[in-house]
Amino acid sequence: MRAALLLPLLLSLMLLGGCVDFVCTAELRWGLSVQVTGADTGQPIAATVVARDGDYVEELMVVGDRHVGAGERAGTYRLEISAEGYAPRVVDDVEVDDGGCHVETERLTVALSRP
Repeated sequence: MRAALLLPLLLSLMLLGGCVDFVCTAELRWGLSVQVTGADTGQPIAATVVARDGDYVEELMVVGDRHVGAGERAGTYRLEISAEGYAPRVVDDVEVDDGGCHVETERLTVALSRP
């Protein structure tokens, strides 16, 4: 008797398997996570990082020794990085992909040189 009840349930689950949605979390994921270092020391330095994607412009905020921003925003970014005592640097074509529920964080380290 159990097998007779179990078979329709299993068939129903198999048929619905492709229709079940996944559950996304409510957490915020940063699109960009940038560490700025001095080329001479390899150590993190205090810097300003500005991200641009078309009309979108954001100065990334510092969290620990990283600059983060573009929260849940996919795009192709131009990063403008500057720090006192170092030559500014531009990094083009930084891709942040949409991963479905959240963006896929693009993590990079950028070394600045002294002029």
